[in-house]
Amino acid sequence: MRDALDFRRKFPTPRTALEFYSAIQEAAARYVLRETIVIAPATGRSLRVRRGQIARFLVSHGPQIVDLDIFNADDPRERLWANQTLNREGFWLSTGARLWSNMPHFRPLATITTDTIKTDQSLGPARHHHIFGGHCNPHYWFVATGKTGLPSCYDNLVAASAEVGLGPDSVHDNLNLFQKSILTPQGELKTVRSDARVGDYVDFFAEQNLILATSLCPRGSGAAEPTDPVQERFPITVHIYDTDFEPRPFSYERERNEATEPIETQKV
Repeated sequence: MRDALDFRRKFPTPRTALEFYSAIQEAAARYVLRETIVIAPATGRSLRVRRGQIARFLVSHGPQIVDLDIFNADDPRERLWANQTLNREGFWLSTGARLWSNMPHFRPLATITTDTIKTDQSLGPARHHHIFGGHCNPHYWFVATGKTGLPSCYDNLVAASAEVGLGPDSVHDNLNLFQKSILTPQGELKTVRSDARVGDYVDFFAEQNLILATSLCPRGSGAAEPTDPVQERFPITVHIYDTDFEPRPFSYERERNEATEPIETQKV
């Protein structure tokens, strides 16, 4: 299967300042913890993260898929553009990947500075944290189970967005954090149990003042099929840290025509 990073290099992509983000990664011991949030299984929550802070999504209890929408807190009309993030960064995101906003800005909202998950390839070529595909919704669960009123990521994201005054139309295609997926030769997306272990985490460096709308997916770890009435679900803990780093001003004029390279490719 075509490698995600090779796919990304086929698109014109502004360079990543490797030295800058490596320095952030290496300064983790100096981070100052400002807030800790525990999100309950199959629920959603909105988090505010100031530019220059780190939002660490920690696997505190067990593997759990997190659907993540991202907004500029100063102007929520600027939000994650999943399609063009895929084009620039690849199908799966890991250390060094940036999450890009919609037009007219089309700039990084956040950068992944650390991803500790190691992916087991015994079931076939797989990765974590996919940016293609969106959130489950009530119609998805009705088709899968024949039941209504079940929790869904759409409803959780709507509730999370409402916490900060955003309406249902603000919910957009998201990053599927911690979700382990295989893209089959037939073009099918297969979700399998996440390899995330207690203590694993993903760090997001905020390039702007951000709102992170989160949903803990009812599919939990991804171990069971949607038709299974019992899903393996866990809480997720988010730590918000101050860092010593001010985000670099982003400029297309300065960075155009320079190749992007990851800080560290995803561990397999």
